[in-house]
Amino acid sequence: MFDVEPGTFYARARALSAYCYMQPLGEALMLPSVDNFMMEDANTFQATLAGLKAAERELEDARQERIRESTRVVCAAMKMKDGLIVTGVRHFSPDMRATLLRIYGERYKFEVTEQGFIDTRGRFLTRAEAWKAAERHGQIRRQVSSPGELYSENLY
Repeated sequence: MFDVEPGTFYARARALSAYCYMQPLGEALMLPSVDNFMMEDANTFQATLAGLKAAERELEDARQERIRESTRVVCAAMKMKDGLIVTGVRHFSPDMRATLLRIYGERYKFEVTEQGFIDTRGRFLTRAEAWKAAERHGQIRRQVSSPGELYSENLY
């Protein structure tokens, strides 16, 4: 029915079944202990499962690293108290201010919790995260602040 690797539970079960079938009736069977038989399979299964989980974590870490390495800084962004992220060409640029005024009115400055940037995948990056992404892709055109925190002026 299924092809299985020698040494797997199903292969051993079939071999045991064949062994029992071929024994003459009435003779005592010298079978391996069921406890040992099952324990060995359980240990093999657990080791295989642990290996698969480790490989899965490793692949996910590699995928996340590729994503981090492939993202570029796209535009300025501000995270607001209500969780909304407002984007613009630069922080507090006319386009961003118009959006902020429309949503929050004149008190928009009190609603900002963090300034940062948006990457090519639409994720909000802090100034520090954005600096690393911009530096990795050669986007920093001029030094206007201390290294490690990105400002719009670093990019344009």
